[in-house]
Amino acid sequence: MKNPGGRPTDYKEEYCELIVEFFDQPLYILKKKEIASGGRKVVIEEEVPNSMPTFERFARKLGVEHDTLRNWCKKHEKFFGAYKICKDIQKDFLIEHGTKGNYNAAFTKFLAVNVTDLRDKVTHEIGDVNLEFESKD
Repeated sequence: MKNPGGRPTDYKEEYCELIVEFFDQPLYILKKKEIASGGRKVVIEEEVPNSMPTFERFARKLGVEHDTLRNWCKKHEKFFGAYKICKDIQKDFLIEHGTKGNYNAAFTKFLAVNVTDLRDKVTHEIGDVNLEFESKD
C-alpha cells in the first residue's frame, strides 16, 4: 500500500491492552506510616486513595501528545473501545473518591461534568409540566 503522505503513525495494536492496563489501577493503595506509640515508633499500613489515571499521563508514557490518543480513537475502532473502558474507570474513581470525601467536592464535580458523561440536572415545575435542563457548571 502506498504511503498517503505525512508522518507515519506511532500507533501499535498493543496500545489497546496497554492503555486498559495503565488505567485499571486499584482505587486504594497501602501506604506505610510511622506513628509514635508508647514511647516508640511503630510502622502501620493505611489505605489511601490512589491517584486517578489520566490520558495525559498515559500519552506521556508513550511519548506522544494527548491529541494523538484522540486521533487514534478516530482511526482505530479497537483503540476507541479501550479508550471508552478507560473513561469508565476514571468515572469509577470520581464516584468512589467523591462520595467518600477523598477528593475536593467542587473539583470532583468539575471533573465529573467535564471528563465523564455525568451531568447536573435542574428540574423546574410549571403547572403540570416538569422541565429538565442539563447544566455544565
